[in-house]
Amino acid sequence: MAKPRILFVSHGLPYPPYKGAAQRNHLLYASLCALGDVATVMMVEQRKAPSDEATKALRQSHNLISIEQPLEMGETGAFGLVHRFGPRRVEYIARGVGDPDREYRAQPRLRKRFAEIIRSEGIDLVAGRYANVLGKTGAVELAPTLLDVDDLQTEMIQRSIENHRTSGLPHMLQKRRLARLRRCLPLRFGQYAGRWVANSEHLKFPGLEDATVLPNVPFASYERPDLDPAPSEAGNRSLLFVGSMSHNPNVDGLERFIARSWPLVREAVPDARLVIVGSGNIEAVRRRTGSPAGVEFRGLVEDMAEAYAGVAASVVPIHDGSGTNIKVAESFYYGRLAIVTPFAQRGYAPHLEDRSSILVGGSDEGLASACVEALRDDAMRTSLAQAGRVAVREHFSYLVFRDRVGEVARRGAPELFAS
Repeated sequence: MAKPRILFVSHGLPYPPYKGAAQRNHLLYASLCALGDVATVMMVEQRKAPSDEATKALRQSHNLISIEQPLEMGETGAFGLVHRFGPRRVEYIARGVGDPDREYRAQPRLRKRFAEIIRSEGIDLVAGRYANVLGKTGAVELAPTLLDVDDLQTEMIQRSIENHRTSGLPHMLQKRRLARLRRCLPLRFGQYAGRWVANSEHLKFPGLEDATVLPNVPFASYERPDLDPAPSEAGNRSLLFVGSMSHNPNVDGLERFIARSWPLVREAVPDARLVIVGSGNIEAVRRRTGSPAGVEFRGLVEDMAEAYAGVAASVVPIHDGSGTNIKVAESFYYGRLAIVTPFAQRGYAPHLEDRSSILVGGSDEGLASACVEALRDDAMRTSLAQAGRVAVREHFSYLVFRDRVGEVARRGAPELFAS
């Protein structure tokens, strides 16, 4: 039986894997390649279009056959008449007062284009990330289509409301948007032949009850499956933070940790160091935090194994966002204990439990206390790191990811994989 032809719809760049989104894109592409012959279409807004050099590289690495530019909400309907006079403001207003279901509907031009691609390429199966991206293509009307929900938009809006990030009219519009999304999303999710979610908590959302958990996994488990890291050195007093500085939850969590927890860590362990690694505008974070004592803003590094090897443990002070934090599993894969907030632990329980294989700090003071304990107690730190690594290799590896992609594909389009 011939291999099925699969169309992967990628939102944004699937490579290089500097950010979690690109990593998940690439791992999904690689997993689909294990099932059939894969072609890629990238969906990006015009302002985020890749360079000619990147496009050429993606044609070779990911069989990129087309780059399509969906209309943003502010470019559709009546909003489209005034969009060019103030794109950002019109987009903000459109998202506030417009019907959010329009973000998940097929756009006529894209539906026509994808019908041409599916026909000319002989596509049997479509897969991609985000309902508000895949929905615009109209693919569900054209071929069996698999959706990676990943980040749940209602969850992000709910947390924004709970954290009082808006007030007055914007707050009212957010609540209105949330209510309307809760009504329309179950119907949109139900259109797909198969669904993945990154976090088991998302299985509670209507329309996702029968979805399959596709965990965020450390990219190193794909690139370096045989990695065997050495334990941290006794007496090591360094902690590592890893995260893109272009992702607000990372920036907010890191700055809060530096302001509220780090002084307590330094008071208890005067020679403690915090090494900050990641892409994005790290200099802006340095300026806002005032370059406190013991903090090293290293920025983007080429070898993550080397970065983890030089520290005692990692800290994941994230309080907001959606999905799961890959940096938790990554830390254990590289042999280092992760010290996390309750929010960052989400999606990893029951496999990573506090004081069995991870340390959880329930407050700013609790997070500082956990860091101090990890830096002072070499034996405890090593024991938890080893237990966590066993759990991560068993439940959060690329092999688990690949197998679950295959399970959903075979269940969603069994006729394509009949032996």
